[in-house]
Amino acid sequence: MTRNFSIWTELKWKLLDFVRGAREFRDDFRHDKSWRRAKKQRKAREKAYQAHHLSDLKALPAMRRRSLSLLAEGIEAHQSAKRGSRRPRGSSRPECRLLSLPVELRILIWENVITGNHIGLYRDNGRLTHVLLDHSNTRTPGELLAITPESIRNEVARLTEYSDGVSSCPPRGTKAKLSPLLKTCRTIYCEAIDHLYSGNNFVCLQNHTLRDFHKSVLPRRFAQIRSFHLHWQCKELFYGHGGFPAPWNDWTFRSIIREIGADIPQLENLSIFIQGPLVTQYSYWCLLKGLREIVDLASPKFFVVRFPWPERYLQSFGTQLSEIDGLLRDPAQVPFRVCQPHLQSAQDPHDMADTDTIDDTGWRVGAIFSPSEGEEAGFVITNYAIFTPL
Repeated sequence: MTRNFSIWTELKWKLLDFVRGAREFRDDFRHDKSWRRAKKQRKAREKAYQAHHLSDLKALPAMRRRSLSLLAEGIEAHQSAKRGSRRPRGSSRPECRLLSLPVELRILIWENVITGNHIGLYRDNGRLTHVLLDHSNTRTPGELLAITPESIRNEVARLTEYSDGVSSCPPRGTKAKLSPLLKTCRTIYCEAIDHLYSGNNFVCLQNHTLRDFHKSVLPRRFAQIRSFHLHWQCKELFYGHGGFPAPWNDWTFRSIIREIGADIPQLENLSIFIQGPLVTQYSYWCLLKGLREIVDLASPKFFVVRFPWPERYLQSFGTQLSEIDGLLRDPAQVPFRVCQPHLQSAQDPHDMADTDTIDDTGWRVGAIFSPSEGEEAGFVITNYAIFTPL
């Protein structure tokens, strides 16, 4: 009797384990099914966003023929053909004393004039334009802030001349006056043009700016870039409003990352400012998956990425703060430096999360990371506030 009772008890527990496992399998299947449905909806909204975002934009100007972008042998042939036609002795036009200097000294002069700048790129009235990031719109050393409407107003008031943080007629920043030197003559252009791309840090302030910039310059000039900064704005699926899809572009982000890794082989310094809001662990995983491709393709020597803290949105989505923090601290998942806004003692990370700023236009407030051996962290932070119209 005791033996039969023990057998019956063992069967009962096995049956209960089977029922529990079946319920867990059912819940996991429903969870995976909901994620597949959300992923399918995400892709559909991304395509709709791309169609809506790119349909009304003006086309970039047609690429002109660059008569100055000649190969070295073409330049030599051009100069040798002109050697026989010298200017008459009685000509009143003086020769340039600067070009009489040794070429090594001239190159040092060109580097001092046109390198060491942060050149911001953005789209204005449907066309690609640029602005110089200088003392009028930047601050060094800076700090990592949570991007909210209030923090944007405060940074605009701190970094620009508008003390109230808003303006009905926002200013256009100072353009980098680098082209007059390059347009002086063919010799100066050929000696200085490579340093324009290799000696400056190009700052893409909007999601689509890198693709515009890539199409507007010659591929071999684009490949000479050594320092690059990308400001990328993310919003997840449920942040769409009024039937308009939110600009969470998983596919676009991956394709942009591939352009950086594949078409800039000499990239040395790369900083990326990811602006939220982000909520789910899946979004962080997708971003990290794209960023790892840069390491595989380009392997920059200096690579820092700013991630936002996750926002507390709805309990049904499950913010999973501990899982997200573990994902960002895992060396296998993150082969680069990750920075986040600083938390005060016992402060909830959700309080320092980025909030929705609606569009990919208006005031762009962020931070550039530049390598610095004198800093304890190994880099210096530069805050910027630039107005980017559509």
